[in-house]
Amino acid sequence: MQLYQNEEIISKKIGLVLQPVGPHRNEERTILKAVHLNNIAEALTDVQYTYLEKIFPNKEFLIWGVNDRGPTATQYDLIEKDFHVWFYKQRNYFLRAKIACKFHNPKVASMLWKPDKNGRNFNNLYFCPVESLENINLSVFEVNEVLETEEDRLRRMTVYVDAIATDLLKLL
Repeated sequence: MQLYQNEEIISKKIGLVLQPVGPHRNEERTILKAVHLNNIAEALTDVQYTYLEKIFPNKEFLIWGVNDRGPTATQYDLIEKDFHVWFYKQRNYFLRAKIACKFHNPKVASMLWKPDKNGRNFNNLYFCPVESLENINLSVFEVNEVLETEEDRLRRMTVYVDAIATDLLKLL
């Protein structure tokens, strides 16, 4: 879901984001530990603050950020409300959650994470309810079998929609 003033686009698609966590261990800061709205309030626009307050009444949520350039930005644009996300590292998908909303905010990204080795920060953000986070245990090999790709292929953040997403979700 993109936030346009006070309107939202509601998805009827089934979607799955395959999300690597990378070497920074950022998942320990903002996925394995909830972020409180008050801790990022100063970096949010009024519209963003009001929207997060509305969809997360307890003011706690999980946040993940991705690069806002190149192929990752193109994939990010495909994400919609209620898409699933599977986080992976070391050839293992270990966490899943459901995406509630997304928006671009470099100030929030700078508050939460250090830039990557190229100096880019993770400015494209998506937010998940704390209660949607679950442990999973799937190997990259199992996922790649469904995708009919090389067994040991690791991918950057990739979004799958409808038929492929449905086939992958059946693994759990």
